[in-house]
Amino acid sequence: MLDYLGVQHAAIAGHSYGAWLALRYALHAPARVSHLALLDPATCFAPLSLAYRLRSIPLVARPSAGRARRLLAWETGGRPLDPDWLAVAAAGADLGRPQIVLPRVPTPAELASLAMPALVVVAARSRSHDPAQVAAGARQRLPEVTVETLAQATHHTIPTEDADELSAYLAGFASVSPMSFGRGATRTGSWRFPDRAVVGRLLADDLVRRCYRGSLARSRPLSAPGVTLASWLPPHFSRSPRTPRTHR
Repeated sequence: MLDYLGVQHAAIAGHSYGAWLALRYALHAPARVSHLALLDPATCFAPLSLAYRLRSIPLVARPSAGRARRLLAWETGGRPLDPDWLAVAAAGADLGRPQIVLPRVPTPAELASLAMPALVVVAARSRSHDPAQVAAGARQRLPEVTVETLAQATHHTIPTEDADELSAYLAGFASVSPMSFGRGATRTGSWRFPDRAVVGRLLADDLVRRCYRGSLARSRPLSAPGVTLASWLPPHFSRSPRTPRTHR
């Protein structure tokens, strides 16, 4: 896809198992990744907790929307979740039993090879793993890393219920040039740019909701005073898309 778009490298982000996929891609093709953002990453720096594994057994054995909702309610401590996100997550469990994939935690030697700037955002109240172990593992194993903690977040609230604060971290981090990172230096602290945070929040909210609802007409327009999508995205995203190939 990157080759088709004419993109030499891109910022990659993922949450949970998606973070593991993002990390594996960065290990597989480090030259194609300019920035790496891992959001409460699962099985990247620490294994899943025993309690989370045990609570997941009913859902894995006999998937259903009800079991998915109960697991999410336990992990979030009853904190309300975005209804659209919850509806999609629960409906996915009714599709049947998935093929179980058990990812492994990358070795310290593998992680030490990553030279791109990395952001790890940890949900302090996550029950899917030990948040302190995740944060410590990231600091110890990634050469160029910033670790941030969202005190109120759990593993499953971080993408939606904590989107404003999360988007501020992501937008600021994406604006930092890889050249500003010192070789082998671990960064602490955060970058916050209000205008970019607005765009990040709009992206996280509007575009994701468009995917969930399946209709462009029912989602709000992607706009904000003085901010445009083209001004925020890298130049290659503001170009006109290529003409799709026709297969006969």
